[in-house]
Amino acid sequence: MNPGGQDKYAGPGQNSLLSRDFTLLWLGSLAFSASFQLLLTAMPLYAQSLGAQKSEIGLIIGLFAAAAMATRLPTGWLIDRGRRVPILVAGAAIFALSSAGYALVGSVAALLALRTFHGTGMATFTTAGQTVVVDVAPAGRRGEALGLYGIANNLAAGLGPAVGMGLALALGFQSLFAASVALALLAIGLCALIAEPAPSAARPPARLFNRTVLAPGLPMLALMFSYGALASFVPLHALQRGMANPGLFFTVYAGAMVAAQVAAGWASDRCGRSAAILPGLALAAVGLLAVAALEGWWLLVAAAVYGLGAGAAQPALYASAGDLVPSEQRGSAMATMGLFLELGISSGAIVSGLLAEPLGLGSTFVAVAVVPVAGLLLTAATGRVSARPRACGTSAR
Repeated sequence: MNPGGQDKYAGPGQNSLLSRDFTLLWLGSLAFSASFQLLLTAMPLYAQSLGAQKSEIGLIIGLFAAAAMATRLPTGWLIDRGRRVPILVAGAAIFALSSAGYALVGSVAALLALRTFHGTGMATFTTAGQTVVVDVAPAGRRGEALGLYGIANNLAAGLGPAVGMGLALALGFQSLFAASVALALLAIGLCALIAEPAPSAARPPARLFNRTVLAPGLPMLALMFSYGALASFVPLHALQRGMANPGLFFTVYAGAMVAAQVAAGWASDRCGRSAAILPGLALAAVGLLAVAALEGWWLLVAAAVYGLGAGAAQPALYASAGDLVPSEQRGSAMATMGLFLELGISSGAIVSGLLAEPLGLGSTFVAVAVVPVAGLLLTAATGRVSARPRACGTSAR
């Protein structure tokens, strides 16, 4: 059910989580994410081979993220004004075209322009994908569905960078780009098979930023602020603390997220969204404190704690956004949540960078831990992260 009335995207009596459309979307998202993750670690080396300076290499990530952020809200508006599946396919098509283009560029300027175009595909696909998950999931199992959906991205993130680097070193960049194109084409084929009903004749009011989802959006920003600090400074911090391979921190983090996502999503469907969001934010804060306190391989414990927290909170926050809006506003709701996520990562990276020099990295992580705690307190105080509270233990409809 939704606040705006009957959900035109959910079939009557539908209660199966692993429906045909959800399975197609999950597999398509896995292929889409793998297309991106294959390039992640090899792209700086490719830029260097074109003569890029360090400042230009930094723009590879910066321009991609900026383009995704700029595209996300217009994408949500388009989703609410039209169909979901063509926008999914368009996002994957942008990835295929971008990966093919990398093989043809001959200058750093052309590479950066292509990275900007590539970033629009990320916002397009992921916003539409999250909207479709909320559409096709039974109303009482949205948290569980979003948790299961998130596993696709985490699997790609856990395996893709290492496989992509190995492919580039063994066979060269052209083979790497070909593999990325193939995965994007596979995503197109899978997502094109997703069924979609005809859109409603009534057009919702045009909106870009959906204020209805501020309640889950602000805790999302707080959570991802902490992730921005981790992503920026854990590699350096871990080396200083005697951990030989900081990359393992993020492997354990991704594994812990996978372990938490479905279970926490299930709990949020039955006990209310706060039952997953509040412990998730608390674990994220504890994980940051553990990063500041631990040394050597013990940092992997901190990675696991933080990953469990992020894996618990994220699906429940997205599910809460789906609860709070009618189906005709889900595109703008998911886009607004994605904007909070990206703003959190970018602001966390910037602020932690400003703190790291005067405070040191350990104290910076302690300071950043205050932010998810603030998100926890805000969520507990407002109690508005879900329009559909449920007594714990009540079966999902």
